[in-house]
Amino acid sequence: MSDIWYYADRQQQQQGPLATADIAALFRQRRIDGDSLVWCEGLPEWQPLSRHYEAFGISASDADPGFLFPPAIPPPAPPVAVQEVGTRVPAQVVQAGFARRFGAFFIDSLILSLSFYAVLTVLVVMAAMAGSLGALNGREPSAALVTGYLLMMLLYYVVAGLYYALQESGPHQATLGKRALGIKVTDSFGQRLSFSHALGRWAAAFLSHITLYIGFLMAAFTERKQALHDLIAGTFVVDRWAYTDSPEKQSSESSGCLIAVVLAAVAFFLVFMLGILAAIAIPAYQDYTIRAKVAEAVMSAAPAKVAMQEFIANTDRCPRDAGELGLEPATSAMVRSIEAGELEGGRCSLQIELMGLAGNYAIDGKQIWLELQDNGEWRCSSNAPGKYLPANCR
Repeated sequence: MSDIWYYADRQQQQQGPLATADIAALFRQRRIDGDSLVWCEGLPEWQPLSRHYEAFGISASDADPGFLFPPAIPPPAPPVAVQEVGTRVPAQVVQAGFARRFGAFFIDSLILSLSFYAVLTVLVVMAAMAGSLGALNGREPSAALVTGYLLMMLLYYVVAGLYYALQESGPHQATLGKRALGIKVTDSFGQRLSFSHALGRWAAAFLSHITLYIGFLMAAFTERKQALHDLIAGTFVVDRWAYTDSPEKQSSESSGCLIAVVLAAVAFFLVFMLGILAAIAIPAYQDYTIRAKVAEAVMSAAPAKVAMQEFIANTDRCPRDAGELGLEPATSAMVRSIEAGELEGGRCSLQIELMGLAGNYAIDGKQIWLELQDNGEWRCSSNAPGKYLPANCR
């Protein structure tokens, strides 16, 4: 005989499936009695609970006095609204699948995030204005900003807890995201959660977060589609028509709304990832481009280096300026000018002044110095940011 049972409540509505221990708990809580009809796979029809006390571990002291000795022939079974006894197959509860739960989670996260950042933006603007005034008065606003940010993060979790707990313990038993996807949260008896139970379920979701969302992913593999926090809180996420007067309206098929939400979530994730990649790749490409142009600027000084070496060989001194070398105008777009002269140490040197490129002014007006050494080698140095310079100039 199966360990999964169904029972008829006082309104003769079918409830379940429940484990044997859950039925026994309902009996001890006096929510059902010995006359309550029960059924499981293997029974030919619905039967009074009193005929199965032993299966549920109900002792004589637990049983109601009037049902210690049930009649040999049980009374006719009252009708059950969602089940015809002749079918012997109780209506099933449709558990919310992972896709529906993911779609609802995405909607709820979007609502909370947009609300949080909208408020945060307003507060940041106000804090910036207050910070400017504080600077005028000689005060340091940074501590206040850090405190304000920490308070905002605390407020976010308070609001998120109330958002989930109030709605999941409310008449709809569902957040806005769950309502949009046609699902709700119940306890192990199919009943609405209390506020404290719903708040505890939300707090337990912290474990699903810190396990790198594996706790949420468990809903795709557990028998009754429970995530980690559902297992801890003893809750289930089911179709909104489950445990109602119209269980036949339950659906396990993907709706157009669900498909649209999942596609939107995937698109959001792709845009987010592309944004991160772009934020990394675009600056890196710009740095590479500028570095290549700076290297080109250094290479463009090659004729000036040859001219200086010839000038020194002929005159035994450093040139006073570029005019003495007879240099042509710079051909590189990165070079504003090339000057020649003598450094304080007596060494001859070329100075390359750089121009900005593609709106990057970090190198505009910076210099590169090519210093001729006694051994005939050239030493390169610069006051430009090192990431833009050739390796031998850093």
